[in-house]
This record gives sequence, structure tokens and C-alpha cells, in this order.
Amino acid sequence: MKTREQHSAGRFRITLILSRLFMQKNQSVYLDIAESIRNDIEKRRLGAHARLPSEPELVRRFGAARATVRRALAKLQNDGLIYSRRAVGSFVAEPRIDQDLD
Repeated sequence: MKTREQHSAGRFRITLILSRLFMQKNQSVYLDIAESIRNDIEKRRLGAHARLPSEPELVRRFGAARATVRRALAKLQNDGLIYSRRAVGSFVAEPRIDQDLD
């Protein structure tokens, strides 16, 4: 027969495992969303300064939580692919030009 502490520790381990699985799944979802938008930009389906769909539109398109969509947009912004204007939306950034300095 399990003691109360053993039962509690077992439930804690299950909760920890489930939360890790959820985090991994959530992590891959935001990366998948970011990759999909990145592909649209790189294949020139979205040109420079083109407005991205709104967050609610992206939530419906990908069937993800708003926080997940925001995380994907933040990743793209950190990568320099998009920029945001408060109360206006997110837009495709100008392509970067890599140039060697002499």
C-alpha cells in the first residue's frame, strides 16, 4: 500500500511529464506557424511591407491559441523578417542584403 507521500509524489511526476509534453507540443506549434509564414515571405507570396493577416485570422488559420501565434510572430520579428506597428499590425520587413566589408 502506498503512503500519502508516495501517492503525492507519483501525481507530481505525472503532472510534470504532462506539462513537459504540452510545452514540447506548444513549442513545435509556434515554430511550425513561424516556418509557414517564413516560407510565404521567402517564396515572395508576401512582398516587402505587405501586411500579415491579423492575429485572430492567424489563430483561425492555424487552429492555435493566440499566445502561440504571438510567439511565432515574435520569433519572426527577432529574426528580422517582420516588423510590427502598434494598433496597425505586422508587416514583412525589407529583405536583408549581406555584403562583405572591405
